[in-house]
Amino acid sequence: MDENKNLPAATINHSQKALEMVQKHVSNKDLVFVSEEDLLTQTMFLPQVVVIHSTQDDFHNVSGNYMPKGYQTDRIGEAAGVAFTENCGTRTVEVDGHTVYVGFAQGKKRLPDGTWRPSSVCEYEFDPIKRAEEDFLKDTKGNYKTENAKKLHILGLQKFGRQRASTGARLRVIRELTGMPISFKFDQLQRAMVFSRVAVNTDMFLSDPEMREAAIKVALGAGKEIYGPSPERKALSDGYTVENGNEDTEQPAEGFQAPEWGAPAKEETDDERILREMVEDLQIRRKKHDGKLPDNGKAEIDQALAEEHPDPKVLSGLIDRLDAWEESLKAQEAAR
Repeated sequence: MDENKNLPAATINHSQKALEMVQKHVSNKDLVFVSEEDLLTQTMFLPQVVVIHSTQDDFHNVSGNYMPKGYQTDRIGEAAGVAFTENCGTRTVEVDGHTVYVGFAQGKKRLPDGTWRPSSVCEYEFDPIKRAEEDFLKDTKGNYKTENAKKLHILGLQKFGRQRASTGARLRVIRELTGMPISFKFDQLQRAMVFSRVAVNTDMFLSDPEMREAAIKVALGAGKEIYGPSPERKALSDGYTVENGNEDTEQPAEGFQAPEWGAPAKEETDDERILREMVEDLQIRRKKHDGKLPDNGKAEIDQALAEEHPDPKVLSGLIDRLDAWEESLKAQEAAR
């Protein structure tokens, strides 16, 4: 018996077109993390093929293995339709007299039948002291000859230990739900990464009176999850293209510039990496706390981030003050 026999023609068309798009990327030898079964959605849902166009700057170069940076991890998660639950965060543990950061995260991905597949609770441990010792042993360029250079490196790792642990945990969730590898080789970065997610077929909902009533309730806040990622979140994904099953052509995301590929990028210096991580940390937390931060605090952060060459001392001071403000906020919320 033909499983598609009773499906509306429009729904079959969505799946067929999505499959054709995926096959096109397979023939181009892109990095495809989609199976045919992912595209066979039920009537009230439709598949979206999402293509991420990356540059080598979107990845950390770790001894020739390229791992996605924090914002790239979030971009991939959104493209694959991964929604993170409230069971996410970081904690600290003491190991051999120093602080180790442990990130934990759990996510879920909508299946073609509309149900959610949850991930396990994934953890990622970041030990800044062990990581520093490893860097010292691998140092062939003489970056850590002096004790002062070693101390500065350890401080840089400790300062962003919480952020790295959180990103590592989210990346493990995404890998579990999509089958993506832990890292990539340089020659893979220039290939598009192809994912799929399941969206609600709003045309189908609104054409049926009962479905329309349910949609109205959802719009009023009765069940937000049914619609998946909201359009506003697409701002995270300036470098990807959404290919709906009812679109015939692929259009690059607005403002996207095709990367230029030459020799592999050289590894960052410690100063460059620390500066970049401070900027990323402030950008993420500035957006996260936009509705709660006082106006003068937001203005100071915005001013520092707007500088063409941000001052590391200014950024470090802002991060320390932001840490203290977050602890105060947690204490106030706990006291309520």
